[in-house]
Amino acid sequence: GVLKKADYQLMAKANFRFLLFGLESASQTTLNRLNKGIKINQVEPELKIIKASAGQLEPHVTCMVGYPWESLADAQKTVNFTKNLFKQGLISSLQATIIIPYPGTKLFAQAKKNHWLKTLDWNKYDMSQPILKSPVSDKKLMALTRNLYLSCLTPQFILKKLFSVRSLTDIKFLIRSAQKFIGQLLDFSLL
Repeated sequence: GVLKKADYQLMAKANFRFLLFGLESASQTTLNRLNKGIKINQVEPELKIIKASAGQLEPHVTCMVGYPWESLADAQKTVNFTKNLFKQGLISSLQATIIIPYPGTKLFAQAKKNHWLKTLDWNKYDMSQPILKSPVSDKKLMALTRNLYLSCLTPQFILKKLFSVRSLTDIKFLIRSAQKFIGQLLDFSLL
């Protein structure tokens, strides 16, 4: 990774808590096409270094589905990989979305060139529905996104959250977080 163990320790010492980790996909082909500069086999060891060097850092992973070149098997691999990271306690939270090619990005230019865009109605570019043509059906993409969110519901995750409660403020925070989580699940309910 770009950061070293000492960097993570310094972040923890400076009271950093939330660490955004842009996984995007568990497909190496997708990571290469997005120029992420990471190898999928580096993700788990990097997260283990973060956890070992700075226990209070809470990695938040971002994942997306709906890439025009990804098969259902590729997208499911992302769901399974993320679920495994949660199961191991290597990530604390996630954001799951359907890929949106925003104007001005390489992906948008590529989508336009390859006729992957379903619409140019900007009101629909809110990550709540597929904008790109994909070999995976819209209904299945919504289900995959929902499954990404559900991947965190492991007994370890729930117990960790419950045991982290130290005050009334913590309880209120957990209630708000649960409400947001339910909202995300509803956002990606099946079409």
